[in-house]
Amino acid sequence: MTSACPNSSNARLESIKSVKVIDLPVAIATYNKAIEWIKSAALLGDRSYAVEAANTHVAALARHDTAFGKAMNQFDLITPRWDATGLGGK
Repeated sequence: MTSACPNSSNARLESIKSVKVIDLPVAIATYNKAIEWIKSAALLGDRSYAVEAANTHVAALARHDTAFGKAMNQFDLITPRWDATGLGGK
């Protein structure tokens, strides 16, 4: 099941599809696509955008801690966490 990033209703931002990973809406995007989305959101300058590069701990915590999960579901963009070497997802 996929859906658009849930809290990114701004028509000037490209919609990025997401898929639920243990109840966390994770974007289906390459590293470069996510960076472009973040830069576009920043250039709008209309509000703050919440973005998370979620690892497995974040996903598991979002599922088991209701308050944390609700907070995470308010984020504008949740991506998988690519490794620091840049090899994961570019």
